[in-house]
Amino acid sequence: MSGDELITITIEDPHSGKRMSTRYSILQADTCKLSKGEYHTMMLDALIERFNTEKQNEIQNKRND
Repeated sequence: MSGDELITITIEDPHSGKRMSTRYSILQADTCKLSKGEYHTMMLDALIERFNTEKQNEIQNKRND
């Protein structure tokens, strides 16, 4: 490993087949002054929030149609 690996996290809803991914450089953790574990957790939390928000918006849009 070179120390600047790209990490990809993908979330998939098995019911709808909807997928969302995020990709980031592990060195970004150092820039944010976080441990690598904290940074992974932060990125995963942000992806889950974005995924859930988009899913809620889709549900709301279906109700409005």
